[in-house]
Amino acid sequence: MSLSDLVPLIKEGDLDQNINIEQINLLYARFRNDFIDSSLQINGKNVLIIATPSKIKQYDQYAETFVHIITREMTSNIRLYDCNRANRIHWIKPILLTHPCNDIKYYKSLALRC
Repeated sequence: MSLSDLVPLIKEGDLDQNINIEQINLLYARFRNDFIDSSLQINGKNVLIIATPSKIKQYDQYAETFVHIITREMTSNIRLYDCNRANRIHWIKPILLTHPCNDIKYYKSLALRC
């Protein structure tokens, strides 16, 4: 796999910079399919997903790991939606499954833990 094979889930012209529940639900459906409805193993270990509802009020209907992926922490109590980051959510599973990939130089951190 090459990173050039990975394209955004929602076309950039259609991507809403603000919180758009319809788009978030589309992204969440993909996340659910990749991580909640099916298990993922790396090196024989299950990838841990925190599937309990987020404690962040506007996202309390979504799994905590999903919310951490689509938002950025601004302060200890505030997380802001990052549409560009969220639009790459479907890249996580292919990247993890094809690691090591020569296109990826290093992982800073992941909300997903093995």
